[in-house]
Amino acid sequence: FENAADLKSKDGFEIAAGLKIAASSENVPNLKNTAGSIAADGSNDRAADGSSDKAENALILQFNNDKLTPFEKELYRKLHQTIKKVSSDILQRFNFNTAISSIMELVNMMYKYNEESAKGLKNPLLVFETTKKLLILLSPIAPFITEELWNRMGCSGSIHRSSWPDYNESIAAQDLVTVIFQVNGKLRDKAEFPKGTASAELEKIALSSDKIQKFIDGRTILKKIVVPDKLVNIVIKE
Repeated sequence: FENAADLKSKDGFEIAAGLKIAASSENVPNLKNTAGSIAADGSNDRAADGSSDKAENALILQFNNDKLTPFEKELYRKLHQTIKKVSSDILQRFNFNTAISSIMELVNMMYKYNEESAKGLKNPLLVFETTKKLLILLSPIAPFITEELWNRMGCSGSIHRSSWPDYNESIAAQDLVTVIFQVNGKLRDKAEFPKGTASAELEKIALSSDKIQKFIDGRTILKKIVVPDKLVNIVIKE
């Protein structure tokens, strides 16, 4: 994603728009207060992953004790998968393409949750924590709009001084597969995807990989072989 920091870009604009809706000023005060009261209820123990974050502890308890609806569990799992993937993409692989793609998937799921949940029946703690952590994940890519939304959510200090979110391995590990990216049958890159990710999406991400681009730039692509949940092989003319 060459213009990751440019909010005029399509993906950047859509993400920002989605987060603005989630962090709208008319919803945040009540949402934050309700989320805070839920997190304070019975959350003095440390979280299952060792975190002392009370809100995270409360959500993990809800997840493990089936207090979340099936879709809420799916959304919460997606949050942890996104944190894991974006952390790897940005902090280790320096690949913003796949990071943006993962963030968009989570934002789309938040839209769906907002549309399908009856008014007043949304889990305020889940919505608040998902939005908050999503802003942090997006902050290295879109620093200015995330700072604005961070303040509008009522969070103290600067988002750029906040701790990078952790993920729970046991939650994030579910339904994830590692897909390898090859050029002429040779391993050049790999990435994690939700099991069952569409072939077109796998191909798109593989072609946008910086490591793959090094080998295919200026070369003729003869064909693209996609084996779902396993690999993408880009065949080029030698």
